[in-house]
Amino acid sequence: MKSIVIIITIVGFALASCNNSGEKVHIKTVKGQTNKNQEKKVIANAQLNLEISGMSCEKGCGGTIRKALKQTGGVDRVSYDFVEGREIQMAKINLDSNMVNLEKIKNIISELNENQFTTGKSEWNPIR
Repeated sequence: MKSIVIIITIVGFALASCNNSGEKVHIKTVKGQTNKNQEKKVIANAQLNLEISGMSCEKGCGGTIRKALKQTGGVDRVSYDFVEGREIQMAKINLDSNMVNLEKIKNIISELNENQFTTGKSEWNPIR
């Protein structure tokens, strides 16, 4: 009996918390443009290991770099071998080499935050 009361209480709270205002949401679709939720999946065929200087933290700096690279439409994933206080950090960037190249990635990174970051040595490896 107690479990039934608990279930009824949980369901009651769940229903009460839903917004049931009756508002209709209209989504405008423009031909040729994509919504963030409709982004195409990047099929990574290469991994770029890239040295980056100027990063003071993984979440803020790393997030800024990750967001800018993903906006190219050719980057699938960006991860870091980040050690606080180390001058040069390593980024691993999984990308579609048909959509983005090394020079474009370096240019994007070096222009961020008023040229806060610089890139160094790189290693390009195919993903099988």
